[in-house]
Amino acid sequence: MSLKRWSLTILRIGLVARDTVLLGAIVDLDMLLLKEHTEAAGDRFEREPHRQALAQRFDCAEIIDIWRDDELIAYSYIWPKDDRWFVGGFAIRPDHRNAAIMSELLMQLLERTN
Repeated sequence: MSLKRWSLTILRIGLVARDTVLLGAIVDLDMLLLKEHTEAAGDRFEREPHRQALAQRFDCAEIIDIWRDDELIAYSYIWPKDDRWFVGGFAIRPDHRNAAIMSELLMQLLERTN
């Protein structure tokens, strides 16, 4: 295997591992934030179907994530639709809902859409 091919393989493995960790963290945060009130409204909210749905959406999405102390505290994902951006998800952990986190998340969104 050439050095270039080896490097690309290592890069892909790293990206897949990061994507897997990020997807798992987003599912965890969504379970925390959405499960109770979704089920109280009479709908089902299960981990694996939600993870699969997110994984499909993320194929074409820009994902913005904010971490503190190895914990995902906020995320958003967007994708282009026609001449606009569609916001598919936006979540902030309740104990981190403050102006600093909101500003950081919105600034990252703006950077991705310009």
